[in-house]
Amino acid sequence: MDEMEYTELRAKLESLEAEQKEVERVIAAKRDQRKAELISEFKQKIKEEGFNIGEIADAFAGRRTTRRAGGARSYPRYVDNADSSFVYVRGPLPSWMKERMAAVGLNPAEKGDRERYKQDYMHADS
Repeated sequence: MDEMEYTELRAKLESLEAEQKEVERVIAAKRDQRKAELISEFKQKIKEEGFNIGEIADAFAGRRTTRRAGGARSYPRYVDNADSSFVYVRGPLPSWMKERMAAVGLNPAEKGDRERYKQDYMHADS
């Protein structure tokens, strides 16, 4: 290329730029064609599996399929079997629960012991 004249180089560059534009156009067309094929395949597969296309599209879009009312979460309430005025819902353990766990030889810092205490010494209240 070093031997080519300026005008020849400019002509070659224009030719390459035109070719690049054509390649980009063909790539875009092929991409659109492949996208349409994939969409068709996905729609067919979704219908074959018995799903609604809308619910699958919502999952891809990151939208929730069901809505919850704000703050309407439901956590189990654990009521102490010995004294129903002691209730534990969630979060940090209340001091009464730590004391009662220690009294029966369970470690409040161990999750397994906490679960065992809830199972053996408390009941879930709705």
